[in-house]
Amino acid sequence: MLKGFDEVQVLLDDHIVMTQAMSFSPFKGPFAQRIEDWEKMLTLMSDVFEEWLKCQRQWMYLEPIFSSDDIMRQLPTEGKRFNGVDRTWRKLLQQAFNEPHCLTFCKTARLLPQFTEGNQMLEMVQKGLTEYLETKRGAFARFYFLSNDELLEILSQTKDPLAVQQHLSKCFENIAKLEFQPDLQMTAMISGEGETVKFTKGLYPKGGVEYWMTDVLNEMKNTTRQAIIDGCADYRVTERGEWVLKWPGATLIAVCTVFWSLEVEEYLNAKGNQGMHEYYEKAHAQLTLALTLTLTLTLTLTLTLTL
Repeated sequence: MLKGFDEVQVLLDDHIVMTQAMSFSPFKGPFAQRIEDWEKMLTLMSDVFEEWLKCQRQWMYLEPIFSSDDIMRQLPTEGKRFNGVDRTWRKLLQQAFNEPHCLTFCKTARLLPQFTEGNQMLEMVQKGLTEYLETKRGAFARFYFLSNDELLEILSQTKDPLAVQQHLSKCFENIAKLEFQPDLQMTAMISGEGETVKFTKGLYPKGGVEYWMTDVLNEMKNTTRQAIIDGCADYRVTERGEWVLKWPGATLIAVCTVFWSLEVEEYLNAKGNQGMHEYYEKAHAQLTLALTLTLTLTLTLTLTLTL
């Protein structure tokens, strides 16, 4: 890669300014041709460096992407284009290494056209890559929560489903990771607080990542729905203090909301305003119980960690 270019750029800019000043001088007659040739040379160098640095920026971004076999297999056309530019890039950089003098190297035949053509080709590669990412996001909309680099990191490791783990929290609210078995079966979702909720059925990461992630999303919905149904049934037969410790947090919130609405309606229909006073006492007792359980668990955890 081209490094330490600032010093060369400053010197080049100074020469361009001085040469342009000379070209407007009324005394340039004897040196007119030399000034014109020198100005053309400086302009060529400026154009070369501009295209060179632009090509370098695009190449540095795309090179780690297309060094992945998975990406090359999924984007064969863009991969071939990038490989063509990559060969030219490496050849020109080797020439620059062998001949580091700016004035000499910039006179290399077709140097500027090669950089220009390389940039045009890399722009086509970038456009194809962007369209490819859009198709993946179209297949699984939650990929819109990921940046291009994060999505490419997943797609470049399609053979490793575990590569998705570190990005799950951006795709799903408060899902820290999935529980994978040794055979890669996904059997549970785990929250940021470490709460584990088992899936109603195990899933395997088959096909494209966008497809099995869609299966995971559907299974999350099915599991949550079934947990709420089972939690509602258990609420009627289990003592509340035991019930609160038995079910996941999201299930508790949903089921409590359901029964709060149901019980408020029942008390209103049965006793009117007096019923609301009675239900207030019941709700207050439930909150007190929840607070007591929370303090007890916190104290127990603190003592355990201390010991």
